[in-house]
Parts: sequence; structure tokens; C-alpha cells
Amino acid sequence: GGVGCHPCHKTCEDVDCGLGKICKLNKHAKPTCICAPDCSNVTKRVPVCGTDGKIYSDECALLMAKCRGLPELEVQYQGECKKSCTQVLCPGSSMCVVDQTNSAHCVMCRVIPCPEPLSPGQALCGNNGLTYPSVCHLRRATCLLGKSIGVAHYGRCNSSEEDIKERGEHQDNTVFSKMLLGW
Repeated sequence: GGVGCHPCHKTCEDVDCGLGKICKLNKHAKPTCICAPDCSNVTKRVPVCGTDGKIYSDECALLMAKCRGLPELEVQYQGECKKSCTQVLCPGSSMCVVDQTNSAHCVMCRVIPCPEPLSPGQALCGNNGLTYPSVCHLRRATCLLGKSIGVAHYGRCNSSEEDIKERGEHQDNTVFSKMLLGW
């Protein structure tokens, strides 16, 4: 027995193109799915910053780019993409963080504490001179601080965590640093 074939569509009837696309007959009279996002609920025609760090003329233009091959693309925040968080209003409970390239991003911060690492080999030294028990701890610190804490190197920093705890001081915010590290 042969494989059963489905007849080709000759019209757009019963063609499901998926979200943000519609079926149109092309110049050869064949049904083709094209991008046509529903922009009826886009009331403001103002620039938006996409999660890809690019500026779109409005939300409808972003939806078109999403349809054309960027399925993960979302509106990060209203307005042009910024280099600092001063004029960024993040939606919902997300917070603004500036990355190493000085680009502002809206991210969801981890609200529950990071799990303690199973081995001390997961520690890394932040470029702020603090040792973080794991990547999770460094990301959480970055998020709550609002600016990127890069990785100076993997492993503990030169000064031990005990030294920082005993000194009770650090160039940034000691109480904040202690809170982040679970002290």
C-alpha cells in the first residue's frame, strides 16, 4: 500500500496559517500564508524597544518582525532602546538592568533565594570583588542592583567571604551585598 496523499489546497478555505498570518492567493493562484498581525489593539503608534535590543517604529512593526521569523520577540518596553534605566518603565514586576554593553533590559528578578551550590567549585568572582557561590547568585545580584556585575574569573576572589563579612564594608552597598549573598 501506498501512502495516502492529501489533496493540495486550491483556495484559502480551511487553510490555517497560524497566529499573525493570513492566507492569500499568490500570483500563481496558490494559497500562501503571509504576515498580517492583528494590530487593532495597538492604540499608540510610538516606538518600542524589542527584546532583541532593536527599536521598532511601533508595536505593529514589532509584531510583523515576530511573524517573519523571530517568534521569541516581545516588546521589552515603550520608547526607543536606552543605554540607562533612568527613563525606562518596565512592565509588570520586571526590573530594568543595564548590561555590559550599556543597554537597558527589562528582566524578571528571581525573588526566591538561590539554592546553595552542591560543590564549592561553582563559585565565581564578580568584577566588583565579591565572591558569588553560583551563577544564580551573581545573576540575582545583577538584577537587584540594576546593573551588570561581570565575571572577573571563575573561582573565589582573592579576599575571602569571611574577610568581607568581618570588615562589614565594601565599595558598593554592604547591607545590600550581604543580603544578596544570604548573610
